[in-house]
Amino acid sequence: MPKFPKTARLRDSFEFKTTFEQGVKVVLPSMVLFAFSPLSSKEQNAGSLPKELSSREPCAVRLGIVVSKKVGNSVTRNRCKRRLRASFSNIYDQILSLLRTRQRRERLDIIIVVRSHAKLGGSKDIEEQLIKSLPGVLSKMLRKDSIHRTSIDPGEVNVP
Repeated sequence: MPKFPKTARLRDSFEFKTTFEQGVKVVLPSMVLFAFSPLSSKEQNAGSLPKELSSREPCAVRLGIVVSKKVGNSVTRNRCKRRLRASFSNIYDQILSLLRTRQRRERLDIIIVVRSHAKLGGSKDIEEQLIKSLPGVLSKMLRKDSIHRTSIDPGEVNVP
């Protein structure tokens, strides 16, 4: 993915909020990753999401970046975001293949929160951190899904 299109980004607060609340969290030395696998396109069109969000055709893997003012001034924050987007687009194909082989899912939303005390380093360092952390993120997602599937809803239990 040479260019980073808007369809490959998380842009709405609803998308960020859903990923933060329902996704899994992995803490790295220089960043915190949140990952969430949203509904498939068919389920979205069934009306489970707001109309403006369900009409979009998003990429398979989308990225959201959060860089607070604690990291530095606007030049520093924008440099961090550019580096993260460039690193993400360089390893996009690897992420996609990992997603399809290990998770067997169509889509994945990832939010990267840059930690204030950490220096990101070069693009290669960022790419290595992301690639090393993704299998752990996907396995956490699988565990979380299996827990939700096996849990019993209190409304479904018939008590005599």
